[in-house]
Amino acid sequence: MVNLLPIPEQQWTDSNGNPLAGGTVATFIPATETPKTTWSDAAGVIANTQPVVLDSAGRCKIWGSGAYRFQVKDHLGNLIYDQVTTDVADIPWTATAPGAVARTVALKLNDQLSVRDFGATGDGTTDDTAAVQAALTGMITLGGTLWFPPGKYKITSGLTLDLSAITIGQLTHVNLYGTMGASQLYFTPATGTCLTIKGAQPSNLNTFCVVQGLQLLGTQTAVTAGLSLEDASALCLRDVVIETFGLGIGGIDLLQSTLENCVVGNCGGGAVFLYNNYSPPNAIVFHGCDFVSNLNFGVTLDDPATCTFFGGSVQGNGIAGASADKYGVGVFCNRSVPQPGAAAASFYGVYFEGNKGHADIWYGAGTGTDGVSSLACYGCTFQRIDATDYVTNNVRMDVGPPNKSKLTLLGNGFAPYNTYVDSSLRPYVAVNVTAGAAYDVTDLGNLYAIGNAKPIYLGPNTTRQAMASAWVSFDGTVSPPTIFNHYNVATVARTGTGNYLITFETAGTLTEYPVSVDINGLGVGVINAPGTANVSVLTANLAGVDTNFGLVSVICYANGDVV
Repeated sequence: MVNLLPIPEQQWTDSNGNPLAGGTVATFIPATETPKTTWSDAAGVIANTQPVVLDSAGRCKIWGSGAYRFQVKDHLGNLIYDQVTTDVADIPWTATAPGAVARTVALKLNDQLSVRDFGATGDGTTDDTAAVQAALTGMITLGGTLWFPPGKYKITSGLTLDLSAITIGQLTHVNLYGTMGASQLYFTPATGTCLTIKGAQPSNLNTFCVVQGLQLLGTQTAVTAGLSLEDASALCLRDVVIETFGLGIGGIDLLQSTLENCVVGNCGGGAVFLYNNYSPPNAIVFHGCDFVSNLNFGVTLDDPATCTFFGGSVQGNGIAGASADKYGVGVFCNRSVPQPGAAAASFYGVYFEGNKGHADIWYGAGTGTDGVSSLACYGCTFQRIDATDYVTNNVRMDVGPPNKSKLTLLGNGFAPYNTYVDSSLRPYVAVNVTAGAAYDVTDLGNLYAIGNAKPIYLGPNTTRQAMASAWVSFDGTVSPPTIFNHYNVATVARTGTGNYLITFETAGTLTEYPVSVDINGLGVGVINAPGTANVSVLTANLAGVDTNFGLVSVICYANGDVV
């Protein structure tokens, strides 16, 4: 593509095309006789005479700014030319839309600034650090959107977008935009952080910053970091890709923020969110994000409150790392800081596959200040796929005193795949309790593909919430009864009319625990003898006569803790 070039030295001619030797060019404010200055250099330093006298070839150098009235005369003072002109910046421009008004090209171009306006090249070779930092610093004063055109911007030291001085009433908040997968910050140092975004604690806490479509690429997975978010809220990361750093994302005192369609991979650790001196990670939403192939873990949430994952995946984390503690997502509620909420984290439709270490989700309820916390999974998939690289449990819950914790699992799928073989030594869900702690588990509608790895929850459970350890529904009119659905039940035998012996797959430890019996007719259910390995129940009609019913449901609750 070629363009019309500005001509620094103009030549004037008479009506016959002959050079206007000795002629003059006077410049005025349009529609007036008021002189307006021009210059003989592009920098606007050397002012021209008024009027400018043309040389023997009819030439002169005229640089200006804005609109001018040009009045050209020959050497005898005869008028040759009297017209208004303007520089390129003042060329009018009107959008092709109903109701649009005319503006100048300069104003249109200033609608959005680019890092290339500050000297960045994006050629992958030139050091663009100073240019990009100048752009970030300039935007703090201007506000608005800074555009990163597709390119590879070589960065040799850390960049900072410091928004800490911007208050809510100011209109100088900054957004960073690029093209996902094409606008890349290439960070070459062996230490440091590629990009740091700083907000501020109250009263000017809200950062109101969107980062979209940027790729941060490092060169090693040891002591570097891709993106640091500090003292920020109302922050949004969208379509951001971060690869090959010691830590992909570090969030310190981050709250009320969203990560959407982001990818963090091939880092030492994917992302860490923690408390420093203001707020634990609070009200952070991960929407369709992927944490993939990080050496030690995908995500760590330290003392979180209402952190929510919708969709996305956590895959292949912990395989190549050297840390003793490896996992997919770690939710650690040490309760060492004041908590704004009890719901630690929730997962909706997240895909977990091929992670290695302790668990896909490691929920540590901690041993810190007395407090409560909960973790919930809804409609997630958990798969261990390799014979050697796998997590010990898909979900692991560690509860230490004096904390009280709740684990809710609804409608999830747990299954082996490829070369992995399930084992009773590696149950899908494990609850590890230290004496003095209180916990509760709700486990409903989950698919456990292999029976020997199904979870069995045993006490102590002192939250006074109902927790089922076994249940079964069956047709009591036939012998042996036809089982419709069951959990931790091996067999049901009819020992007499309306009398049934239910044997557990895995025995408990107590002989006293609550049992509920429901039937599909007019009658009652009676518990005869609860035991560690089985329970005997009886069904009778309203007259007290032992009776067989077509549908009998029996639920056994662990350790006597039913409201």
